[in-house]
Amino acid sequence: MSCEQYPFLIDEKSNTRVDFIGRVESVQKDMDFITDHLGLENIIVPHLNKTKLKEYRDYYDSESVDIVEKIYKRDIDFFQYKFEN
Repeated sequence: MSCEQYPFLIDEKSNTRVDFIGRVESVQKDMDFITDHLGLENIIVPHLNKTKLKEYRDYYDSESVDIVEKIYKRDIDFFQYKFEN
């Protein structure tokens, strides 16, 4: 069962419902942008439960990349993600 994320961010006419989409991989930079934009004091986001796992790419072979790209194509396109080597 897949759970695409982009439907939570668009309306019935496919317009984006939000002004800004933050990313986990740049959470501190994005939090700084938000607090600056709102005129608030910067908030430090602690990095808790840091993974001891390898880079995500190490867990995918070409077949699994193809499967994920097929199932989550709309999310990958919407969020402009790519499987990079």
